[in-house]
Amino acid sequence: MQPSLEKLRKFFRLEHQNGYENSAVIGGLSNMLNFWEGEARADNIDEDVIQAVVQRLRSYEKLTPDSRADALKGLWKRIQEAYPDDRKKAPRAEPKTTPRTPSVSPPPETTKTEAGAKKEPRRLRRGSLFPEDRRPVSCRCRPAP
Repeated sequence: MQPSLEKLRKFFRLEHQNGYENSAVIGGLSNMLNFWEGEARADNIDEDVIQAVVQRLRSYEKLTPDSRADALKGLWKRIQEAYPDDRKKAPRAEPKTTPRTPSVSPPPETTKTEAGAKKEPRRLRRGSLFPEDRRPVSCRCRPAP
């Protein structure tokens, strides 16, 4: 996949994780268009695809979160039709398995709550940076007066 499309995919994924609040990029998704447009042209992305992305993301902030989700999904579907992901088509090689001796790992550390009961540590979903019950929070820091 071309680097510009991979970058766009990452922005869309982050926007999904943030609940389509237009916070994947500081200033909103439309703020990254000038840079992305040049990268996409350098990657020889079809002009129709570039214009579709630019048109949709310029009006993105005016949409409701549900409409934003639909817009990004539709846009990504159009991109996938024009540039199918080659990694999905390639057959996977079977991993070589070698017999191993089982290793014993220590149990995860537990913490005590105020009531004295043991509390298991939060587990991460596979491929996630955050525990399941915690979403990233956008930070808009202001200098102290």
